[in-house]
Amino acid sequence: MKILFVCKHNRFRSKVSEAFFKKFNKNRAIKVKSAGTFPDFKLVAPVVRNIMKKFGVKRMNIHPKRINKALIKWADLIIVVANDTNVRAGKKAVKWPVSDTQQNDYPGIFKRVRNMRGRVKKLVAELKQKS
Repeated sequence: MKILFVCKHNRFRSKVSEAFFKKFNKNRAIKVKSAGTFPDFKLVAPVVRNIMKKFGVKRMNIHPKRINKALIKWADLIIVVANDTNVRAGKKAVKWPVSDTQQNDYPGIFKRVRNMRGRVKKLVAELKQKS
């Protein structure tokens, strides 16, 4: 199975989801990537990287990537981790409505990271049960 996490900029919500999935998933047959519909930044925000370290994620892909037809075709499941982004991918897309936040909103970022961690952990557990 191949999972693609998508958000608007691919520098917070989808990157965090991808990193947590890589941390929790032990099934090497499941691959994961992330992308954004409008990746207009060069790197994942430092505040996000610092918060992720507090959750035990020391390494994450920090370079935003734009979603494209090849990635949509590659993915078996697309999870849109945003309330401000639409991806036309038919039945293989599901939406987790997570709002974006400002880089200086540390409590807001921390809360969203914590919530995404729980959601991704649940997804990994569900996929483990199915295999």
